[in-house]
Amino acid sequence: MLHKLLNFARGSTDAEAYYSNHDKFGLAFVINMENRSQRMEKARSTLTRMKIKHQRFDAINGKAIYNNSIYTNNANISDVHPEDSYSKDIKPLTWHECFPKLNASELGCLLSHLSVLMLAATNPNQDNFTLIFEDDIISGSDGINNILTDIKELDSSGKRVDIVYLGKCNETCSKLIPVFKHDFLVNDIIKKNNRAKYDNLYVAVAPSCAHAICIRNSFARRLIDDIILTIDYRHKVSSNFNKKVNMHEHDYNCPIDDIYRKYILKNSNRTNSKETNSSNDDYKNGVLALVVHPAIFYQDVFESKSDLRLIDAGNYLECRESTVLHNKAYIKTITIICVAFALIILIAIIIIVFTYKKNNRKQKVL
Repeated sequence: MLHKLLNFARGSTDAEAYYSNHDKFGLAFVINMENRSQRMEKARSTLTRMKIKHQRFDAINGKAIYNNSIYTNNANISDVHPEDSYSKDIKPLTWHECFPKLNASELGCLLSHLSVLMLAATNPNQDNFTLIFEDDIISGSDGINNILTDIKELDSSGKRVDIVYLGKCNETCSKLIPVFKHDFLVNDIIKKNNRAKYDNLYVAVAPSCAHAICIRNSFARRLIDDIILTIDYRHKVSSNFNKKVNMHEHDYNCPIDDIYRKYILKNSNRTNSKETNSSNDDYKNGVLALVVHPAIFYQDVFESKSDLRLIDAGNYLECRESTVLHNKAYIKTITIICVAFALIILIAIIIIVFTYKKNNRKQKVL
């Protein structure tokens, strides 16, 4: 699997240009399907206006590789894992078998993101970040330099941020804690700066969507390692010990934003507690995730059609509360319409009954 992801990654972009860029936030990637050139031009225009250096990453077509083996034609599991004495006996595994819950489009999206993460995982500058964008991004902002500067300062203070959502959806915004109020993050550097300086950075609760992500390269490596070890272990148990292992139930059999969210939720009790006095060591098995609020980047859900999105754009509102309000407003509107309709029917029945009785009285008089 590692072998295949590297092939995907290096064949889909200019890997050398990425590796040779030593800036803290490196060279950004825009994931884009080959047949969606208009989207790429739109995304390129947005990022160029915001002075973000970027390059296109050729997205993986899930339909084309759905039933392909996860290993290259000239490689087998022994080549990928030479330390495994019994790996030669493992049966080939297809991408669909690795991630059976995903349809072809979802699989292509996941593998595209994982391939970019593979580049980040193999970047020699593991303390640096990689910016990952999808091609349907839109933004009304002039730039992200202020946010990136804030992240750098947090980094220099010893608070290792793993991932920053430059865009998000369905976040529980009412529970967001600002960086300058969070006990774990507040330190002398933050106290010296103007409070407004960090006013748009919050500790993440459980955001969705991965259209605009800033991820630390070392965290990307951790993700890739965890995914490969999990899938390989389950497959080995199934192949070597004749045990039925349910590939549906591993933590990575889901879209990329769900994978990120699961890591964040594992650490949410600590990162979102105002009373925490945790040290950096407490985060070695967790994730320190931040969100920019309001977001800098949004998905163009009206102009850019997607095989992954539901028609209801309410599912892609920035805050979960907005979705709830959207649903409540919808229910309220339907209720009012139903009540009004019932009243009209009731009034009509009353009028009919009244007219009928009136006509009966006239007939009796005659």
